[in-house]
Amino acid sequence: MTLNDAARKARLRDYLDQSRTAALWKTENLSESALRLPLVPSGSSILGIINHLAFTEFGYFSYCLKRPVTNQRALDLFKLDDPLGDFVVEKEVSSAEVREFYQQAISASNAAIDELELTAPAFVPWWGEQSATTLEHLLIHMCTETARHAGQLDLLRELLDGSIGFTRGNTNLPDLSPTEWKEHYERLKGIAEAL
Repeated sequence: MTLNDAARKARLRDYLDQSRTAALWKTENLSESALRLPLVPSGSSILGIINHLAFTEFGYFSYCLKRPVTNQRALDLFKLDDPLGDFVVEKEVSSAEVREFYQQAISASNAAIDELELTAPAFVPWWGEQSATTLEHLLIHMCTETARHAGQLDLLRELLDGSIGFTRGNTNLPDLSPTEWKEHYERLKGIAEAL
């Protein structure tokens, strides 16, 4: 079965929305400090990844589609020379502001997705030879980009407080007790250590 453009766009948007929801869920009920805490040597933090996702959505669905960007935080991030600057959340910027930044990016992106055809031209200067592309390619890219970061957020959240799962109401994991999870962990650890 071949989907028409409207159905393909709706499917891509649905996958993107699922990952956006999962990413935002990982920010809930954590302190300002915990949200900013780098938990791996690369410096990844939950709030830093949310800030990056917001900046990336503004980049692809506004800047690359030649749509106006009026969000001041996005405009400031576009000017940075620091390649990791969009992963940094300054101490004076609250987590609520970063979540709102992401929501604003999502709204701007959704407006572009809703208004444009999948074949709408886009230009991504940092993609080199593939710079000239389409909205459909941007949607596919952002589905994978957001899903990748949602997975990172899932691991970071587990490291912080043990919370796991895909989304509220659908963890997409077996319903194991803490004892059963520990037994599963020990079984896997035993296999690895036996090699």
